[in-house]
Amino acid sequence: MIWAIIGVLIGVMVLAILILNAQRKKIEAFVENHPSLKGAEIFDCAMNNYIMINENGYIGLKGQFDQVPSVFHIKDILGFELKTNGKSSASIGGAVAGGLLFGGLGALLGATSIRNENITELTFVFKINDFKNPNIEIKMLDGKTKKDSMTYNMKQKSIETISSKLEIIEKKFRSQ
Repeated sequence: MIWAIIGVLIGVMVLAILILNAQRKKIEAFVENHPSLKGAEIFDCAMNNYIMINENGYIGLKGQFDQVPSVFHIKDILGFELKTNGKSSASIGGAVAGGLLFGGLGALLGATSIRNENITELTFVFKINDFKNPNIEIKMLDGKTKKDSMTYNMKQKSIETISSKLEIIEKKFRSQ
């Protein structure tokens, strides 16, 4: 009986890995076939959430329930906030022309230093200059995770890298 349960659990894990690999392949194909994203760096966030960043100023955002990523130029991103456990931990916003958009990396990361030992959700909310779709949520973590775990530390490093790359392209296109 126990071997049957173990076999089922292994089968479920293998299936989950195959599904995740298939989703990643779809995102890679989308990036390579989209003229504004070709060559973009792809960041795996929580399950079926992706952020794609290209040096040419274009960003792809794919939330969990989106069929395909939405693509925006950095000039169309008004700001973003990081939500921890569903509550706003930090909000970074302002005019791109003023260079205020992504300058608050330290505030953003420091805000995730809540006292709670467990994080259940860590979400980027991008504020877009699009009346029909003004907010796009990208989950970085979805599920109970200890703050001293390797998973949490890896997501923190991803947040740092994503924020730094956004700041770099924001500065590059600020005056254009």
